[in-house]
Amino acid sequence: MERQLAPEVWALVMQHLPPSDRRTCLSISSTHHTVAKRLVFSDITITLGLWKDVDIEGDTYPLNKTIQDEVGRDARRSLNLLRHILATPEFADVVRKVTVRAQGLGTNVEIAFDIGILARALNKMRNLRAFTWYGTNPAPSRGIFDALIEASGKTLVHLSLPMDFPKGLRLTSHTQLTSFAVLQRNSSNSGAEPPIETAKSIIMATAVTLRRLCVSSSSQNVAVIYGCDPQAFVHLQELSLIFPRTISGLDALFLHLTRLQSLTFCVDADLGIDEAVTEALRTHPDAFPALHSFKLLHNSGFPRGTNPAQDVADFISGRGATLRRLDVVLGASALAFYGGCPLMWSLPKLPALEVLGFDFYPAYLVRGLVEFLDINLPRGLTALHVYARVGQADMAMEDWMDFFGTRGALRFVNVVCELGVEIGLWDVLSQHPPRLLELLGFNFSVHTVERDVDTGDPVFSERWSWPKAFYAAVEHEEEEDWEWLLRHHGHNDRIDIAEWMLKASDEGLDPHGAGGAGPESASSNVVDDGEDDYEGGSYEDSMEVEG
Repeated sequence: MERQLAPEVWALVMQHLPPSDRRTCLSISSTHHTVAKRLVFSDITITLGLWKDVDIEGDTYPLNKTIQDEVGRDARRSLNLLRHILATPEFADVVRKVTVRAQGLGTNVEIAFDIGILARALNKMRNLRAFTWYGTNPAPSRGIFDALIEASGKTLVHLSLPMDFPKGLRLTSHTQLTSFAVLQRNSSNSGAEPPIETAKSIIMATAVTLRRLCVSSSSQNVAVIYGCDPQAFVHLQELSLIFPRTISGLDALFLHLTRLQSLTFCVDADLGIDEAVTEALRTHPDAFPALHSFKLLHNSGFPRGTNPAQDVADFISGRGATLRRLDVVLGASALAFYGGCPLMWSLPKLPALEVLGFDFYPAYLVRGLVEFLDINLPRGLTALHVYARVGQADMAMEDWMDFFGTRGALRFVNVVCELGVEIGLWDVLSQHPPRLLELLGFNFSVHTVERDVDTGDPVFSERWSWPKAFYAAVEHEEEEDWEWLLRHHGHNDRIDIAEWMLKASDEGLDPHGAGGAGPESASSNVVDDGEDDYEGGSYEDSMEVEG
């Protein structure tokens, strides 16, 4: 069969295979290997530290053997990959996306990794289209970006940097970026002033091509990119402002971003930013006529005396033909989703709505409230995220069965509720999930859902590993909705996916004390420059690359 199909045809076939099957193709034959290599290694990850923060107790923290092995293994894996790139020009040409995970082990654990080899490897990659650096331990050096721009300046379209990236980068001469992000995700606050002027110059230099912009600021950081000429934003289609520290220029954004399709605000009460955003929603109800995605997340909840639910409801009214995705966290004091909530009442008027996230705070959950949700939530939802803080409950499992049973289009459900087991949510989702459900998140666990071919019963995978969940990536275009729905729920953007689901212990429990439920699942970072971990074969045959 292999000889009957041209490599171009095999490429089309492999594009539709899951990552694990693509890796298998590397070892089938030379033809399969050649084709699969361009898919498997087009997106690579370099790990310079542990994938998540490790709690540091006191002045010292003795890393256990498991953590030491994990750090060493990931570091050696990355080193081997970089060596292979340096030694194999045709392999370097395959790489289209590089993600660097520079997460440290804590303030008292030193990370040792010669990032000079990374700069040399980047200099060999002439076809990069995307470069992302998460974390600041170690921080990206000037040499990294010099190599990146020298080799891939004409092909790079996406760039994500931590807030502490070097000043004065030579990116202003590059005008092809379509996506630019400045993130605080898992970054430490060095105390140094962020290179705001450099970031502004990047935005201004790429104003013609830039379509996606995400700027985040930690709650301690008073600097954020807000003062650019509004003309730099006229072509934007997606804008995310994560804890802006000033309202200067806010009205200008609402007036000039006429092509915007997706808007995200993460806000808090500092400096009155939260109320300034809702005031802008009231003042400019007709802004963003092409908007199809809207997200408004408050890290602690809007204060009493405000009415953000009404403000959001008024803003999204009249967008029924275009609004596909809505995600709000307004807080308990705002009475965001109690009976009589105008925002809840507005949902049936949004026939295009397919992706929904909301917070829910019933002191006493009874059947009537579930029926209220059932009446107002669209039946055609494909993705749903619910954060519920329930005081007491008096209801039966059948109430939830009716709710989810009438929403057969759901492919992704994520529920965060400390009493989720007690109120019957877990029993329903694990025993009678929506018929099309593919992914279930429940109290800090994520599980892939399949169906038994003989019985049709749901079969859950083991809980996703924390690295996989923490760096949840889109493998298929249709799953982008799921990633969008959970994006920025860490609130401070130190993580870019839901904090309550992913920042948890290895037992799947909330590190702050709330319990989780789900199906049963099964030395310092100094790079050893010695022998590889792999026994025989090339690096490509080893398939030791993260998915």
